[in-house]
Amino acid sequence: MKLKLRQKILSLRTLQGILLLEVLIIGWGLHALFTLKTERQQDVNTHMYASKQWQKLEAALSHLSDMPMVNVLREKGRITGMQMQDTKSLAEWRQLLISLQHDYWLHPVHMLWQRRGTQWQGDLTWHFTKPATLKPEQNWLPVPEQSSWPSAGELLTTVRHKQAAALLNVDGEEGWYLQGHWLPSLHATLTHIDQNSITFANVQGEQRQLHLDNRWLEPSQQEGH
Repeated sequence: MKLKLRQKILSLRTLQGILLLEVLIIGWGLHALFTLKTERQQDVNTHMYASKQWQKLEAALSHLSDMPMVNVLREKGRITGMQMQDTKSLAEWRQLLISLQHDYWLHPVHMLWQRRGTQWQGDLTWHFTKPATLKPEQNWLPVPEQSSWPSAGELLTTVRHKQAAALLNVDGEEGWYLQGHWLPSLHATLTHIDQNSITFANVQGEQRQLHLDNRWLEPSQQEGH
């Protein structure tokens, strides 16, 4: 009797082991199927995204002829890149280059910049690249985007006789400056002196104004025009 009971217990344990093994196999199979389905869905999503980006790029390429400063580069009848020559303020260049990076996938080939007063003359060439999921932002400007303008200064007075001059207090340092003088504390040139205000321009082509009744350096109204 005891022998039969032991045999039943062993048979039950064997059956439980087999059932557990089957459950594990089924679970592994379901996990493998889910992983395969997920990978295939990711492949489909990536393909659909790439197709949309190609369509977006083709639509953007069709508008290149509307930009008079752009020379489209072709090889065997196929558009391979573009060249741009123009003179703009730094703010205008920044806006244009951000727009180009948004619309196209570009690899810079040639970047030549020359400063013309408060503006910059650019001779730029890019090759088009294959659309990708990630598009890191690049700085193609001739100078770093960060500006080193101090937050405040004080215009004490101006004189306009034979030579225009301004008495300034910037970061606690007071001094007379002539029109055209370089101010190390501002990293900028004093470009214009009016009766009630003065204008600075830094190496980036950005301009700021300082008024007699305001201690804060303000963007020049002429900047970007």
